[in-house]
Amino acid sequence: WHVLVNAPQGNKDDVIEAQRRLEVAQAALKESEAREAAAKAAEREAKAREAAAITAEAEAKVREASALASENEAKAREGEARAAQDELEAALAELKKEEDAY
Repeated sequence: WHVLVNAPQGNKDDVIEAQRRLEVAQAALKESEAREAAAKAAEREAKAREAAAITAEAEAKVREASALASENEAKAREGEARAAQDELEAALAELKKEEDAY
């Protein structure tokens, strides 16, 4: 019974051709699996690069906001300095006026 079940069916050339086709199909399957693995690795790398780019963009926005805040602080200090300068000039003018009147 085992001899009949395990015996090749059909003529020898057909069996050889079927075996060759099976091997070709198995090789194609392995190649396809390798390509799929490479594509998944490339996709993971692309997602990692995208995440890094998003992080870099967020960091740049934080730096930009910090720079704008520093600029606004500098403008405020400049305004305060101008106001103090104006007060000083007014006081000097008043002092000069008093000296001239004296």
